[in-house]
Amino acid sequence: MRYIKLLVAALVGSLLIIFGLSNTETVVLKLLPENFERVGFVSGRYVLPIFLLVYLAMLTGIVFGIVYEFFRERKYRLKLRRKEKELRLLRKKIMELNSNNVAGDTEILNILDEIK
Repeated sequence: MRYIKLLVAALVGSLLIIFGLSNTETVVLKLLPENFERVGFVSGRYVLPIFLLVYLAMLTGIVFGIVYEFFRERKYRLKLRRKEKELRLLRKKIMELNSNNVAGDTEILNILDEIK
């Protein structure tokens, strides 16, 4: 399984490198309309290679997906934490009952031995 993961990672990495090498043309990225060409220290225009723009879009999508999944699974993690706490308490209760029961059984057995 480890080799399959390594093979897939190498294949994806190779495809990303090939894509980057074949798309080196530059594009102008305008974050603001031309009226707001210079607002403060932020420049509204950036000249980037197109592959970098595509990689940034993919990275943004991955980050948003991870954040979305983190919050979506939150309820399941909380439920699991509550169930684990309940399980620990029940196991502790079982241990207490078993230890009390064993002590009670030995007392009864001692009394029966004395009668004989």
